[in-house]
Amino acid sequence: MTSLIGQDPAVVRQRLCRHLVRLRGDRSQQGVADALAWSRSKVIRIESGSIGISTADLRALLELYQVRNPATVELLVHMARESRRQVGSPYADVLSPELAFYLRYEASALRLRQYHPNLVPGLLQTEEYAEAVITAFAGADASRDIIKRQVAARMARQAVLRGRVRAHFVLDEAALRRDLGDHLMRRQLAHLAEVARRPNVTVQLLPFAAGLLGGAQWPFVLLDFPGAEGDTETLLYLEGRSTSVIRDDPAELARHQLAFDELSAAASPIGAAGVL
Repeated sequence: MTSLIGQDPAVVRQRLCRHLVRLRGDRSQQGVADALAWSRSKVIRIESGSIGISTADLRALLELYQVRNPATVELLVHMARESRRQVGSPYADVLSPELAFYLRYEASALRLRQYHPNLVPGLLQTEEYAEAVITAFAGADASRDIIKRQVAARMARQAVLRGRVRAHFVLDEAALRRDLGDHLMRRQLAHLAEVARRPNVTVQLLPFAAGLLGGAQWPFVLLDFPGAEGDTETLLYLEGRSTSVIRDDPAELARHQLAFDELSAAASPIGAAGVL
């Protein structure tokens, strides 16, 4: 059975919802409701994740969908149980709901691929670099206490790189050439070199000499999770482009996976382009 160890309950619930929608296939929500003597609103709320699903209701759905593989049934029942666990974040008060929700996915992923054209990604930032960026984007009204707690949240978030995730970052050379102060950037570059030596982390630099590439227009993250049938489930996070934090549209996923492959092929290991 696919392990759910370390995965956030909200993430497990959303993944379970996607599995249930796919398993429903061409059946209408009303047809499912009629077959099980449920209301259509109950089916809608289960598939949207606005309510959890009991083990008994899940087994009834799986029987209707003719899902009888014992390993698949066991995994989905386990996901339903895990999705009802209650957890909280000590930094929820200083993070946007969209970012807080994304971070729950990030902390649960087995593989992460990220490209950023302008900044060092949050998972790779030093504390002083993070403070400079957060302060610049926070606006004049943000209090120092809030900024410090947002920096602390970003530093705590970096624990994922010391876990099981395999992380691959492509940074545009512009992110490293940006002037945030000589001493600050020297320490940031040294930190990048240190993190890149970890066996589960790859950091590449996309040099100016690579020219214009179609995938280098905006920051994005691809997160991989184990699927219910032993396959890989990939989700896309488009930072700052959409009100949707997570996208699982197949066409968008395919486009961004190809874009990341193109960016990675044109990039070099950190340090090879003479910046570090």
